[in-house]
Amino acid sequence: MKMQRTLVLNRHQCTGNDAHFRDVMVVDSRGYQMEVKVHFCSCEPDFLRLLRFNLWGATPTKPELAFTLDLMKLLHTLNLECQVAVKDFCAALQTLTDDVFIFSNKRKLYPVIIDSLEEFRIYRHKLSTLKFTTTETSKDLDTIECPACPKNTGSLIESMDALFIGRKTSAGKRVRNPLFGTIAFDNDSDVEEFVEQHPTSSRANGVCELLFRLSDVKTTC
Repeated sequence: MKMQRTLVLNRHQCTGNDAHFRDVMVVDSRGYQMEVKVHFCSCEPDFLRLLRFNLWGATPTKPELAFTLDLMKLLHTLNLECQVAVKDFCAALQTLTDDVFIFSNKRKLYPVIIDSLEEFRIYRHKLSTLKFTTTETSKDLDTIECPACPKNTGSLIESMDALFIGRKTSAGKRVRNPLFGTIAFDNDSDVEEFVEQHPTSSRANGVCELLFRLSDVKTTC
């Protein structure tokens, strides 16, 4: 016998006439996939309705696949702290459910969850930095302090190593604005302008120019 769960928002009085139920495949942190009937209406976007049920929609509009927030937090933490690749994480979930009888057809997670993770990073970052509750004029909480920038007191970092995300100039132009904005990287034009306005010694300039020409990589956001 196949059982199906139904999710309805309590104490919600819909003002429209287009309230309806739609099947959504939900994936939990154990890798189980369950078909759930979710009550949607025009009072709010479908993605927000799923978020009220602690579900993260795979697509921003009319999602047919959703992940529990526990699953997204686990993936985000393992990817950030343990460098677990998204593809390996999906393979591990597949292994956990290999011996479980599934009524419905199992969806392939990797092609969808890899984009969902990037959106979830933004959501979790804004939530942790109170970006949803602060305004642009509230610089106390909205400003991110860079650990490498010079300060009046404390330690001065003279060298900093990082895994920068680059792309060859011959690979083409980006097709959309960066998800993280200028949180992680500044615009390439701003970087070039800063370098031109703050010249260093001739030797340093020669080394930087040599590395730049050899790499053929421009900074990207």
